[in-house]
Amino acid sequence: MKSLPHRRGRSDRIYYILLMIVDAITVYSILCASLYVYYLCGAKYTMIVALKLIPVPFVAVLINVFAKLYGGSIFYPGVGVNMVEKLKRLTISVFFSYMVLFAYLAVTHTMVRFSRLALTASMLLTMLLLPPIRAVIFPWICKRLGIVRKRILIAGANKTGFALAAEMKTSPVWNIEVAGFLDDEAGGPKILGRLEDHARVAAEQHISYIAVCLPEQDGIRWCREFLKVFHHVLLVPEHQELPMLQSYQTSIGS
Repeated sequence: MKSLPHRRGRSDRIYYILLMIVDAITVYSILCASLYVYYLCGAKYTMIVALKLIPVPFVAVLINVFAKLYGGSIFYPGVGVNMVEKLKRLTISVFFSYMVLFAYLAVTHTMVRFSRLALTASMLLTMLLLPPIRAVIFPWICKRLGIVRKRILIAGANKTGFALAAEMKTSPVWNIEVAGFLDDEAGGPKILGRLEDHARVAAEQHISYIAVCLPEQDGIRWCREFLKVFHHVLLVPEHQELPMLQSYQTSIGS
């Protein structure tokens, strides 16, 4: 059985491309602002030197790609990673971006044109401001531009499934909307079908994400079937006690 075509794949890519652009603008804006403040304090250079630092945000975005901070990569828009892990990866990516900058300036003997203090302050400010901009400003931009949230099915209308749905609804980390549940026993308006109806529901609802909240053995067995249809599968054991968003690896792709 081949994977079904989904209309929302393009929206996912637009979402992550826009996130890349926002990251690049944020990094470069903070860098220029730091240099400008230092210039106002009497630094002996003009702001034209900022043009020489244009590659910095692109290096940062490239490192973010390798750190899987865009839901896996631009070509694989998966569910993503939890907030703690994302903060760690963002911090590391910014740090290495500036290490690349310092190395470049040292090799080209242009370090004397820039203030180490201003560049270090810029690095620390980027580490501090980039996460809240991603968490607050970026979702606002998406809402203004009408970029839809990804929709996900949850296999298992049980305590774990409802807890995961509640987390996804309230968390700013995941740009995800729960479309409904699949369950063989429960009933109700949010139950879109039985587990065996997953292919039909995915096709009708144009959904490529599913979270599996079933007993361990059932979950593993159904994952094999779900991977034939869905592009992204999140496996959450029924006995999960920690918040779901604390899971380290959150996406299993076919």
